[in-house]
Amino acid sequence: MELFINMKKTDAIVDLVMDDKELNEWELTYIEWEDAIAHTGWMSESEGKKWFQKQTMTVKQVGWVVTETKKYLGIVSRMSDWGEGERELGQLQKIPHTWIRKRVLLTDMI
Repeated sequence: MELFINMKKTDAIVDLVMDDKELNEWELTYIEWEDAIAHTGWMSESEGKKWFQKQTMTVKQVGWVVTETKKYLGIVSRMSDWGEGERELGQLQKIPHTWIRKRVLLTDMI
C-alpha cells in the first residue's frame, strides 16, 4: 500500500478529492507544502530574476485533517479534550491543495 503521494509542482491534486466532506475520523497526516514568500527590499532586475528562481519555502508539518474540499486541506496541529463538550483546536491552517507537494497518512502508525 502506497502511503504517500509524490507530485510534480504542475500536478493537480483536486482529482484526488471527489466531494467536499467533513471527516468524522480525523486523519493524522504528514504534509510538505510550498508556502508563499516575499522579499521586501530592493534589488536589481537580474538579482530579482535569480531570487525568483532560487527561493522556495517548503514547510514540513504534522497534524490532524479536520476538513478537506476540492480546493483546500484544513489541518490542526493541536487538539485538546477537557471532557466538557467540544474539542479545543490549535494552530488551524487552511492550505490550498495546489501548494501540497507530499502527503503521508500516519494514523495507522500510532
